[in-house]
Amino acid sequence: MAIRKWSMRNLRWEASRRLVRALPPLRASVILYEETVAAADAGTVLDTLVEEHALTFSESERWLIDHLPRSVAWQEVPDVLRREVRLIHFADHTLLGDTGSLVNERTERLVYMRGMRDFANYHSFRPFPLKRVEKADATYVNMMGSWRGHRHLFHFLLDRFPRLYYLLERFGYADRPVRLVVHADMPAYQEDLYRFVLARYPNVELARLPGTERWHIRDLVVVENWQNTKSTLADGAALAFTRGLFLEGYGISPALVPGRRLYVSREDTRKRRTRNEAELRARLARHGFEPVLAGQLSFPDQVRAFAGAEFVAGTHGAGLTNILFAPPAMKLLEIFPQNKLRNTYFLLSRSLGQPYAYVVAGPAGAQEAFEVDPDAVERTLADLLS
Repeated sequence: MAIRKWSMRNLRWEASRRLVRALPPLRASVILYEETVAAADAGTVLDTLVEEHALTFSESERWLIDHLPRSVAWQEVPDVLRREVRLIHFADHTLLGDTGSLVNERTERLVYMRGMRDFANYHSFRPFPLKRVEKADATYVNMMGSWRGHRHLFHFLLDRFPRLYYLLERFGYADRPVRLVVHADMPAYQEDLYRFVLARYPNVELARLPGTERWHIRDLVVVENWQNTKSTLADGAALAFTRGLFLEGYGISPALVPGRRLYVSREDTRKRRTRNEAELRARLARHGFEPVLAGQLSFPDQVRAFAGAEFVAGTHGAGLTNILFAPPAMKLLEIFPQNKLRNTYFLLSRSLGQPYAYVVAGPAGAQEAFEVDPDAVERTLADLLS
């Protein structure tokens, strides 16, 4: 499991907690939920899924794993991946609309999920400014999330949304009436995705929690899936569930299109650009690759572009998240600066069953810009295409 670095959000949470402890008078207005309780202890575990998968790695994959920085590396590479997912019921708990945190107002405790440090599942202050609303009319499902930006494409699609797959397809809720608690200010791609869910599952409804309210819910269920895609292999069936919803909803064929080869360029970004971009692009064009600037495409067009891709090449970055929509037979070539190795898309491609290769380029300098050897890219392409 990965060793996580502290983010500014985590640091603010910890600094606020220490300040309140040092200055007791502050408790009158800014008391933190500094006492935490594990989800399994705070609620009732209704069901548990346990799966095990043997892991094997090629020599080049082992090299990448062995040379990852400590901040993203496995502490110990397992021979067997063990996946455990829990369905937990909470009675009389409160969801906070501003952060998505789950708390027990009576005991003044913050509920946290496995695999997270206590401070990661954070809440800044007591919810006194939040309007309290009673919800006792249905079974609610927490899809809010709290420790990652809820609008973030990668984390939403790959770390949070799979909970719904487990709820509906593995825990037997597909035919049961439930209300999914979601953020009121969802981006368009999330609005689309939930619209596709509601079309497929007529018993499912959305409940939009505004950032100005806190909901006291009598009957709440939470799927605790602690493994995140950046540190382990995700469930391929859960990812296929998400891909299928988008392709079906947008009316896109899932079939691979022979000859569709995409180069995900970062020339429109300030960070992690290739210094010899023109040379690399020209070399890839010889092999039929067309450049794609993912950030300049609408989300449906991104899905459409990658849905039938035969081959994708690109520098490590958010644009490669779109391999989620590509067929299992798609092949991925990822390019890293030598001092910025990451396992994110290696793990994702393995989870999706997609062949993977990488090229280690020169060191990253200012704004993580670097230079890549086009000959090395061509050699790796030849190996991957053979």
